[in-house]
Amino acid sequence: MRYITLLIVLFSFYAIAEEECVFDEKSQEEFIGQYLNTSSNAEKIKGEKGVRILRGAETIEFHRGGCVHFGISIKSKIPRRYNEEEFFGKVITLVTEFGTELVNIQELKAALASRKWEKYEDMYFVQVESVSSFEMSKDSKGEANVNFYNN
Repeated sequence: MRYITLLIVLFSFYAIAEEECVFDEKSQEEFIGQYLNTSSNAEKIKGEKGVRILRGAETIEFHRGGCVHFGISIKSKIPRRYNEEEFFGKVITLVTEFGTELVNIQELKAALASRKWEKYEDMYFVQVESVSSFEMSKDSKGEANVNFYNN
């Protein structure tokens, strides 16, 4: 009898967890599948909801998904360091390609142009109203990272 009660309790937690998932994970997998079908230079990152794209000397990786928070993470790697103007341009290009369902591009451009961000070392926290959080960073080895999500 105890085992039946335990199974009922465990099943209840599973059912509640399923109902609490706000964002549709299947649609994220479909997005990745569609991207892979239309891009000859892209491959799925094994074991993840992500894609790796090779474009000449640049490597791009993007991941998307989430249950309570729907987020997109994008990384671009080139063989040299970005200056700030190039970095901002790259961020706009990456978000335009991989994140327009969350980020309003005109709003992002305006936030960058009017310096609606705080900077800590090479990390920028940008005030973009269309998302809960928008962060971007660059390093000295040519890596640019963009992360944003909604609750």
